[in-house]
Amino acid sequence: MGNCCPFVKKGESNYQKSRGRETLRVFKRVERAIIGEDETGSTCVNEYRLLGDIHPTDVGRFCVCEDRYVKNQKTRFACKIIPRTARLSNNEVAVLKNLHHPNLVKLIEVIDDPQVSSMYLILEHLEGGCIITIDKNGQAPAPYSEEEAQRYMVQLVGALDYLHNLNINHGSICPDNILVTKDRKTCKLTNFQCSSASKTENDATRATRPKVAKTQVTWWRSPEEQSSDLVAGRACDIWSMGATLYAMVFGRVPFSGSTPEEVARHVCEEALRYPDQKISLVLRMLLRRMLEKDVLMRITLNEILDDPWVTGKQRWEMGERSGAQPPKPKEKPKSQFQMLQEASAKKKKAKQEAAGRVAGRHILVAEDVFLVRELVVRMFENVVSREQDSTEISIDSVVDGDEAVEAIKKKNYILIFMDLHMSRMSGLEATLQIRDWEQTQGMEPCHIVGLTGDIHEEVKEVCTKVGMNEVATKPLRPDQARTFAERCGFSVNWQKALDAKSLTNNVGKNHAFLKSYFRYLESHGEAIMVSDEVATKAALA
Repeated sequence: MGNCCPFVKKGESNYQKSRGRETLRVFKRVERAIIGEDETGSTCVNEYRLLGDIHPTDVGRFCVCEDRYVKNQKTRFACKIIPRTARLSNNEVAVLKNLHHPNLVKLIEVIDDPQVSSMYLILEHLEGGCIITIDKNGQAPAPYSEEEAQRYMVQLVGALDYLHNLNINHGSICPDNILVTKDRKTCKLTNFQCSSASKTENDATRATRPKVAKTQVTWWRSPEEQSSDLVAGRACDIWSMGATLYAMVFGRVPFSGSTPEEVARHVCEEALRYPDQKISLVLRMLLRRMLEKDVLMRITLNEILDDPWVTGKQRWEMGERSGAQPPKPKEKPKSQFQMLQEASAKKKKAKQEAAGRVAGRHILVAEDVFLVRELVVRMFENVVSREQDSTEISIDSVVDGDEAVEAIKKKNYILIFMDLHMSRMSGLEATLQIRDWEQTQGMEPCHIVGLTGDIHEEVKEVCTKVGMNEVATKPLRPDQARTFAERCGFSVNWQKALDAKSLTNNVGKNHAFLKSYFRYLESHGEAIMVSDEVATKAALA
């Protein structure tokens, strides 16, 4: 069967993998536009009747339209009219035609007639409007509750993860480009004019964006976008999403000003503040990491996917806002005999586990980044003096929180260094489980030190709340290592200077590690003290 119109080009098809299955994505491209008026005086483009006022956007105009040959009022669409002179007109089509995700706007049809001055994009219509309306002063009528914001943020994080896995940076995340459905249950990312698609992950990370014009609103732009041509596209998306989340929960933009220049200066220099301290600690911590000015320290999308606020796994927050623990399901009353049986079984299990634990006094490092984990382990290999201690001592390491929970059941760890953010189980949740286990077994609590790259008051507060004893910043310094070891009763070898020079003497031929270690220290402003011979070997690695 042929096409019903000679100027309709065959639909473009793209197979995309979505949640383990292949999905066919089809849209129609039309190479001729017939523009006129119908019997009601409304402007028509081919079979579409333009309704209501046409609203201006950053590039082009926007209006609602309907298929005039379909009587069903539910078949309404959004029509985006982009001038052909705009360089970004084809960019949005190139990106949208390859996308298929429930939280990304769908492209229905492209009307692209070379004889007409504009290109028409027919998109799905989202009647709920923008996710939140921000006025010219950076204020919103009313903020969302945390629960509402979390529901939308889960959807946005999933959409952004889908884009980044395709090496596509959105480039313009803000409330105006996030629309919601009529029932306000679903939100979708729109406006892909500033998006950039790359062949590799590195290209996506090093995408070059156009400079922000003085007339543009700069509330949603990251510090590096305000001051540099070359930016990390993925990190910029995360900043913009963090600024949007901030506006949703506080009803105002994170950084404001009377002029675009003043806003840009505040974004780059002003400290992040929270107007309402009633929001949960985990949300404050997430916002702090998303709006980190140092792009190297900013949270990654994988970390956001596992963040306890996003996943809802922050059990140390239960009852914080309501002032009471959530109701527990009703259980059938137990007989006295059943309670005695359970108590006896617990005591028996505790004795078996205690008997199976390796004696001695040990140190555990739980960190998912190899470089940081190896650095801390080697520091303590130097600082702890085994000759002066009569008990067995070992310095072990694991790569995730769940492994740390299992490790302490098998060995008597006196000191644990726990990274706060790990992939399978966060250090916060692992600490909670360790404290629960110690209390159940009647064990003396071990000393847990939280490791993080972004130490702020809310981070310290969360760490204290879950049962950590202290918090230390990365990279761990030699003087901190000595202090922690002494505090936990380990004999310290003060004859060895724990600077980079003594650390590198124990590395042997692992010059690749040295090279990475030097870069790590340089990025954190640490002085490097090594011999010329060691430095030369590392440079050649």
